[in-house]
Order: sequence, then structure tokens, then C-alpha cells
Amino acid sequence: MTSKPNLKQSETISRLSGTARQIQQKPIDNQQVIQSLLGELRGVKERLKALKQQEDAILANLTDLFSSGLMDDAKDCGEDRWLGNGITLTRQTRQGSWDYSEACANRIKELQAADIESGAAVRKPESHYWRANLAN
Repeated sequence: MTSKPNLKQSETISRLSGTARQIQQKPIDNQQVIQSLLGELRGVKERLKALKQQEDAILANLTDLFSSGLMDDAKDCGEDRWLGNGITLTRQTRQGSWDYSEACANRIKELQAADIESGAAVRKPESHYWRANLAN
């Protein structure tokens, strides 16, 4: 059994296909340029990832040497600083963040909410940035 085409449906399709012809298409050249730049960026990110892995391995070796006390004699002026081969290596410490009890954390959230509601706290303007991650 053959079904008859729906006249309203074919009119709508016809109208939509006419509309599609009227929409200006972006030149395909832009897509080629974008794809080329993305390919270049991927190559850079892959090299950076490999270099970061090398850096992490070297720093792990230095950490082992530091922990065992084998770097003490090579310190610059007794500081946690080492000079050599055109590079200065400095051992730095960053303070940890605070851990709050649940009650205290809730109180902080309440105070923040009250400051936001009263206008005492104002949100910083949004910022825009690029983030590029390798797909694999």
C-alpha cells in the first residue's frame, strides 16, 4: 500500500529548502584556516605535554636528591637555591588552604550570601580565555 505524499509537509520542506538557499554561508576558506591552526595548536600541545613529562621527571629526581640531603653542599649562599648551566632553581613552599568544620563552613557561606545580598560583595567581571586540551 502506497501512501500519498502529505501536501502540507512537502510545501514546508520546499519553503525550508528555499530559505536555506537564502542563508549566507561562510566561506569554506575560514574552515580550512581554522582546521590548519587547530592542527598547529595540537602539535604545540603535544610537544608541551612531552616537555612537561620530562620536566616532572627531572624535578622528581631533584626532589629525591633534596630529600636525601645530597643537594645541601651545592646550595647558593646557604639558601634553598641552586645555580648552574644558566638556570636558577629555588625550593619554594606554599601554605596549604584551610579546612573548616561543617558548622564553620556553613557560617562562612551564610556570611558570604548576606554580603552578596546586601551589595557589600560584588562579583568580579567575567574574563575570557582559551583552553586547549589534547583529545587523547
